Amino acid sequence: MNPANGDLVASTYSGPVINAHSVTFYRSTDEGNTWTIIPSGHLSAATAQTGCIFPGNTIVCGGYWAPAPASSAWISTDGGQTTTSASTATSNGGNVYGLGFNPVTQDLWLGTEQHGIFRSTDNGFTWTRQSPPATSFDPAHGIRDGNIYGMTFDRNGNVLFGSQGGIWKSSKTGSGYTWTNVLTNHNTADGKGLGRDANGNLYYGHNHDPNDPTVVYRSTDDGNTWSALDSGLPPSLETHRFVVNTTDRKLTP
Repeated sequence: MNPANGDLVASTYSGPVINAHSVTFYRSTDEGNTWTIIPSGHLSAATAQTGCIFPGNTIVCGGYWAPAPASSAWISTDGGQTTTSASTATSNGGNVYGLGFNPVTQDLWLGTEQHGIFRSTDNGFTWTRQSPPATSFDPAHGIRDGNIYGMTFDRNGNVLFGSQGGIWKSSKTGSGYTWTNVLTNHNTADGKGLGRDANGNLYYGHNHDPNDPTVVYRSTDDGNTWSALDSGLPPSLETHRFVVNTTDRKLTP
């Protein structure tokens, strides 16, 4: 939901083949009774699973697949009537898998398939890479941060994102960032969902892994350590997203 005007924004697609059935975005101005297509241009068959973000009066969503026009988000400054493509470094050639707004530092973050995580300080119009790419793309200099789907931010504004390697947490170093693997994935438990409740506790979900039956992890120390918090959840489940109730501020996987 766009908090500026209450409009709803939805993304749809059919079929799992990249570019065979592209993502399409729609908006509703009447609580979902009718929907109008958003002219967002050529998009891939995957978009940010975190959904759109709404900094100021701007809508920022994912979906572009390089080179059309590049792997980046699209932006609208008029509620979804028209859109434009954001700009990222030319080295970025994968899809947008995650988007996040840091409530502490007021900047935006964008997770990609193989090229790491990007940061924007101008409401999404331009992005700069802030982490090494994935080892699958750059074996010599990369880290295991492919498929950045989920992200969240601790009480101090540090960034945490889920990936093929588990959870990575940022530390500010001058004008850049260093990254620590605070929860490591040794098998198939690729990170998917990250969330934060009203008390600042962090929650994490991942792909199914017989060697890691924990469905939901929780951290009470800003992501430095994690423990299981999944009583009542069958071990076969995967948690891809966390939602905070805007009324009581409680969190639901």
